[in-house]
Amino acid sequence: MVDENTKNKKKGLSGVAIFFIVWGIVILAIILFFTLRNSGFTGNAINVQNNPDTNQKTCQDTCSYTGNICQGNDIYSCEENNGCKKEIFVGSCSDTQKCVNGKCVQNCHDVQVPYQDTETYTDSEPYTTQKCSNTNAVYKINTYDMVQSCQDQECANYNQVCSNYNWLGNCVSYTNGDCSKYNCVKYNIRNKITIDNKEKQDLTFNIQLNKYNQDTKQLTPISTQNVVVPALDSKEVDWDFVQMPSELSYGTYNLLKTPQIQVCNDVIAYHDIQKTRPVTKYRTEQQCN
Repeated sequence: MVDENTKNKKKGLSGVAIFFIVWGIVILAIILFFTLRNSGFTGNAINVQNNPDTNQKTCQDTCSYTGNICQGNDIYSCEENNGCKKEIFVGSCSDTQKCVNGKCVQNCHDVQVPYQDTETYTDSEPYTTQKCSNTNAVYKINTYDMVQSCQDQECANYNQVCSNYNWLGNCVSYTNGDCSKYNCVKYNIRNKITIDNKEKQDLTFNIQLNKYNQDTKQLTPISTQNVVVPALDSKEVDWDFVQMPSELSYGTYNLLKTPQIQVCNDVIAYHDIQKTRPVTKYRTEQQCN
């Protein structure tokens, strides 16, 4: 029979063996777990199962895009692994980029950049010109007393000449001899005016010359004249009309148009001029961080 010590030794050896066997199984299980995970058969990425009905693989959490996309700041690629497509982390957007609609784009914003340019503008500048206007000329018309002369006359008294004598020598009949006295039956009336031009330019006067009968109040035009009077000079204008002894008439004139002169003075006026000048303008540019 085996003694009690021998039994106890055997029991101790059996316990140690069991301990190492258990830890060996645990270590193998851990190694197998990480091996399968790195091969895509474990974890959350993809689970592949055999379908007993179709004998085909069924993929979960698959992706279908091509190329790279970003999420947040991470970049993923959809790649096939063991017959299924899954997302694989391939990198990150750079510090100067941001993820917009799945793409890494430059982190840019609009800024106003100044630059020099030339602009055209309108400026008002003074200049000297002449402003002219018409004004009545300065002149003076002088009138003179009319001059009366006989144009037609008749004999008012004849000298008596004896045409027959008697035997005593006395004149018994007379005839008219030479006229001893005449009476005027028609007069010529001469009228005169002078026009003094006070201006430094020639003036033209349009004058109507008349005969005015004081008894009948009748105005009879005699003539119309355009009289040119030189600058700073005078000119005489005269006209005649016939007057009967029973009439009382005199000459008048009408200035049909007052002569005018153009007077010009220097004035300051303004006109618009196109000019150019340098200006600072701004254009929009993108600035990327």
